Amino acid sequence: LAYGSAACKVLRDHDTLQCKTEPGVGMNFGWLLTVASQDSTRWIAQSNVTRYKTPVLTGIRGAAFDMSTKGAEEFYLEGDYFGPATSTGTSNDEGYQNNVLVEYGRDGCHWFQTPHCVIAKAQVAVLCKTQPGAGHSFSYRITIANQTSVIKPGQGDFMGNYAPPVLFSLRP
Repeated sequence: LAYGSAACKVLRDHDTLQCKTEPGVGMNFGWLLTVASQDSTRWIAQSNVTRYKTPVLTGIRGAAFDMSTKGAEEFYLEGDYFGPATSTGTSNDEGYQNNVLVEYGRDGCHWFQTPHCVIAKAQVAVLCKTQPGAGHSFSYRITIANQTSVIKPGQGDFMGNYAPPVLFSLRP
């Protein structure tokens, strides 16, 4: 028996299986069991839907703390449960979209979207480029396959900002 390419084993004949999931992202997955070339009906139960863990942010590095107002500077979000390393918008065999959207901003103010992020290191690092803009005291959030990040308690107390304006001269 197999799930994707992961092995399943029978724990109790005709009743109970144990399977290891493949690396992935997303939620609301149903099950289809194939035994001896016979497919079960697809099983989706509201109370027992399979999902991957929601992404967790634990840190930021790179340009996120003193961004150029012109944008296009690289920064990394660090955390866990980001999924396999892939390019934005690619699809796996099961058909889910590994869409990565990173946003930074403040509630009640503008949120900047960085739509071309990639998972640079499986599960733990996402690489993005800043957008043109201005402002300070930004929070960060990441959405992968329709699951939006949580900030781990005691971590993620990071606030990004664009570089402050610099005045070179004054004229009367």
